[in-house]
Amino acid sequence: MSRFNKEYSALKVEQLRLLRGHNYIALTRGFKKIPTCSGIYIWRYWPTVRGLEFDSLINLFKRIQCEFPQHVEKLKSTRIQATIVRTPFAGEDDERIFGKIRDHNKILTLLNTLEKSKENRIALATLIECLLGQAPPVYIGKANNLQKRLLQHFEGKTDFSGRLAKTSIPLEDIYISYIKDEISLSDESITTTMEEILQKITNPPLVSRYG
Repeated sequence: MSRFNKEYSALKVEQLRLLRGHNYIALTRGFKKIPTCSGIYIWRYWPTVRGLEFDSLINLFKRIQCEFPQHVEKLKSTRIQATIVRTPFAGEDDERIFGKIRDHNKILTLLNTLEKSKENRIALATLIECLLGQAPPVYIGKANNLQKRLLQHFEGKTDFSGRLAKTSIPLEDIYISYIKDEISLSDESITTTMEEILQKITNPPLVSRYG
C-alpha cells in the first residue's frame, strides 16, 4: 500500500497515557528528577484499568463516579444565593452509568454487548481512558521552581494538599504533568497568565480561586 492510500492512524491508549504525566508515588520517591525551572503543573485523577472482566469494568466506572471531586461554585446576588455542583461524571450516590439510568435501553444494550466478548470490553476500557483524558484536571498550579513547589504539596504544606486529603482519590491514581516556562524573560514571567488561562478553560475542582 502506497503512503498516499495509507489510512490515517487511530488514537491509541498509549498516546492518551502520555497526557496523564508521571505517577504521584513515583514523583514523591524521585522528586529530585523534577526540574527546578518555572512552569505550570497539572494534577489528574486517572485510575488504572486493572481487569477486563465485566464486573471489574463496571466497578471501575462506579469508582470514578465516587472518587472524582466535584466542582462547587456559589453564586450570590442581593436576593438569591445558589450553589452549583458540577462533575464530569454522575455523583457519588448516583446509580446512573455514563449519565443514564441502568435500565435505560441504551445502557441495557451496552451491558449486554459487554458481556458477550472480551473485544467489546477492551473497547470500553479504551473509552474509559478517553473519558479520563477529556475530564478536567483536579488541580492546576504555577511555580517559580517546579521541584520546590511540588515537594511542598507532597509534604502537605499547602492549602491544596489539604483539599486533596479530604477527597476519596487514592494517591496511586494521581498523575502529574508539567509545562516548562522556557520563553519568559528573567524580569517578566508569563507563568501566572498561563496558569489563569488553563484554570478558567478547564475548571479544576480543587482550585479555590483562579489566577
